Amino acid sequence: MTDFAKLKASILKGKKNDTVAIVQAAIDAGESASELIDKGMIPAMREIGDKFSAGDAYVPELLVAARTDFGGERPPAEGRHLHRHGERRSA
Repeated sequence: MTDFAKLKASILKGKKNDTVAIVQAAIDAGESASELIDKGMIPAMREIGDKFSAGDAYVPELLVAARTDFGGERPPAEGRHLHRHGERRSA
């Protein structure tokens, strides 16, 4: 079972290698990609966005989190391949 708090923290701290390792271990263990996104990645981006809106985080922190979240290895979309520009195609 994935430690979603650890996943969220690795994204917020910009630790790309840790994020990739957590996501890969979860996928290898058969966890759902949508659960990783919904319970770990989205909450991390929501938190950094809220901090930015409140003036408690600045553009560099926002970019580091975004690059860590979206720039690392993405979990495979269950039964689909994701292509550029969010286009989905059947596998």
